[in-house]
Amino acid sequence: MDYMHPRSSRQAADHNQLTAMDAGRPLRGGMAVLPTALLSAVLFGLSTPTLADHTVEHVVTNLKGGLGALEQRVWDCEHGIGGACPGTKGEKGDTGEQGIQGEKGDTGEQGIQGIQGKKGDTGEQGIQGIQGEKGDTGPEGPTGLAAWESVSVDCNNSGGNVTCTANCTGDKKVLGGGVLNTNANWSVIASYPVTGTGWTAVLSRQTGSTTTSVTTYALCANTN
Repeated sequence: MDYMHPRSSRQAADHNQLTAMDAGRPLRGGMAVLPTALLSAVLFGLSTPTLADHTVEHVVTNLKGGLGALEQRVWDCEHGIGGACPGTKGEKGDTGEQGIQGEKGDTGEQGIQGIQGKKGDTGEQGIQGIQGEKGDTGPEGPTGLAAWESVSVDCNNSGGNVTCTANCTGDKKVLGGGVLNTNANWSVIASYPVTGTGWTAVLSRQTGSTTTSVTTYALCANTN
């Protein structure tokens, strides 16, 4: 019984099948005139024990003429060499999973100053705020006026002029004053405070020789 190398037998059988499928294609060189049946017989004959000690590459390389070219093309097709016999385009694969979050980028440079915007419209009146809390009591102020009084003095005179002064009592200071004159022949020519403690009025007779009676008033009080 003859021995046949498993690899040589398998690959020779595959070559026989592809050679039969490719028989209708034109061949180059001297093998172009061989009938299909004769070509298959030749390929089948190469699968004998005489090839048991040779690799498929060795068989393909040593074939001559158009048969060698055909075997080379079959071999390249089986092994995807040189783009021979490209397969059909597969279906589009599923979308991959979301990638992980990338690292934060560096802060960009400061942009240039924008142009001045237009003045906006006046906003509406806001609502009334709530009542604030009562404030703290302020410090005590200075002492005000105390012991207010009105001092008056009556003066009579028959000469041409009369001076009448009303003085405050104690340490009180004069706040204001005045004079009462009921005689039309006499006129008040002066009315003023005296050193802060009294009020003086000066009258002068204008016509006639009548005597006058005047009253001078001083308003006084204790101050700080």
